[in-house]
Amino acid sequence: MAISADSRIRPTVMKANEEYIKGNGLVLKEFNLYLNGQKGYFPVYQCEKYYKKFSEDFKRVDSMKKREPSKLKMDLMIKIDGRRYEFLMRSIMDIKNPIDKEIVVRIDGKEELVLDKNDTLTESISQSFREIYMEKTK
Repeated sequence: MAISADSRIRPTVMKANEEYIKGNGLVLKEFNLYLNGQKGYFPVYQCEKYYKKFSEDFKRVDSMKKREPSKLKMDLMIKIDGRRYEFLMRSIMDIKNPIDKEIVVRIDGKEELVLDKNDTLTESISQSFREIYMEKTK
């Protein structure tokens, strides 16, 4: 998948190459979601929607204070722009009543941060995951 200079996502390398030939610069992007062990697939319109939203949210995540990784078993992974973010799905999906005491994000397997369940960032990420989950279970 690639995103062109006009920020539109192209579904395949061939389509991206057509844009490149027309003179539009390209930046390769990856957007993979692993949900319950299954690699997610998104139609182009969904990729564009979630890519923009997640990339904004994860820029904020990247700037927050981290801790050493714990032994918690993460159950959701998303790869975006070459970085791997893992989540405690149970907490992020139900921030009003989390089963786990913490809402944790692990980045590249090297560091973690605990999200405040009352933060707008946490609500934004969990809302995206809820939408994806509902689309996957339709």
